[in-house]
Amino acid sequence: MVEKTAQELTPNVSFRMAAHYFDRLRERAEALEQSPGQLARYLVIQALEDTGRLNLEDEVRALRLEITKFRAEFAQAIDSQS
Repeated sequence: MVEKTAQELTPNVSFRMAAHYFDRLRERAEALEQSPGQLARYLVIQALEDTGRLNLEDEVRALRLEITKFRAEFAQAIDSQS
């Protein structure tokens, strides 16, 4: 039986990006002495593991909605007193 290498066991991810994003990725990767692919892998994994940031974004979105609703209700209350 032939054993598979680690490379054969892990799925491959490939995607295209706009040139200006690739330029930014390449510049950051060079500054970190990595390839663009290595940095892209790190950034994807970091984003997937960073659920705390996603929860915070959801909370900020909810607060913005509450503030918008409060402003509308406040404006209506002020108008009704005039």
